[in-house]
Amino acid sequence: MNAAIESLLTKAKETRSQATSNGLTFPRTWGTYELTNAGQSRRFRYGNHPIRQKELAQEFGACKVVATFYSQDEAHELANLLNISPL
Repeated sequence: MNAAIESLLTKAKETRSQATSNGLTFPRTWGTYELTNAGQSRRFRYGNHPIRQKELAQEFGACKVVATFYSQDEAHELANLLNISPL
């Protein structure tokens, strides 16, 4: 596995440990998601967790949380790296 991907995954936060309020995480978190039915499009996406997860599931039928972060930049970087060289 790519060293940059491994480094980002060590910074990931545990999804179950995040408090939720009205379906939103507190503090705000960003997720990186793997699409199971992406076809030819980008397989990995990122966005505000869990809102983006729900949007992707509606659009593509299903998605899997790869990692969540407190930093949008880390989630974005992980999605970009995974689209170049997947797990």
